[in-house]
Amino acid sequence: MRNNRDLLANHYLVNQKGISPSDMIAKMVDEHFRISCFSSKDVLQCEEILMWSHYANKHQGMRIKFSLNDMRTYPYYIKRIRYEKERIELDLASDKWGNSEALMDICRMKAEGWHYEKEYRMFVSPRDCVHESDQDGVTRSFMPFAREIIKGIDFGIRCPQLEMNKIVALCKKEYPGVELRKAVHHESDFAIEYKNLQNPADCQIVTGI
Repeated sequence: MRNNRDLLANHYLVNQKGISPSDMIAKMVDEHFRISCFSSKDVLQCEEILMWSHYANKHQGMRIKFSLNDMRTYPYYIKRIRYEKERIELDLASDKWGNSEALMDICRMKAEGWHYEKEYRMFVSPRDCVHESDQDGVTRSFMPFAREIIKGIDFGIRCPQLEMNKIVALCKKEYPGVELRKAVHHESDFAIEYKNLQNPADCQIVTGI
């Protein structure tokens, strides 16, 4: 490849016209990894408002608490996100692009404005995942893990009652000991607090803003 870079570059220009370098990187990452994103327990209370707004379908979903200390060995690779002002330079002619370490390094960078998330990402090879098709025929990749690493579930403020009932019943049967909580508006502050929840009917669903 080193001896034929000009030929390869010309081949790329002819056959890959319209495909951007970022598209190429995304394709290579997809071939090498499946990625799960996590937030640190050190996220501040005021920052949780942003987290719930950006994720979990704006409080209609839930978040799951994992103990990542039990997932730090192969096949899992857990990396802390670096927040930068500028994007990393990509030299697609370099020998290092395309190997898993370089691609993992790219996936560890985000814009500085997202620093409040205190994010970690877990990388797993596609060959170590379970692949299943959903009702629309789209193939999804699932990372296997021991049930013991699930420590808690928090339901969003607007999580539907029916969904809460299903998850609570499932946890009682399959995941005993998992802490269940419901997010609620703080009585006086612009903040979110959590109430322990064993019976979802005990906590009224808030539908307003």
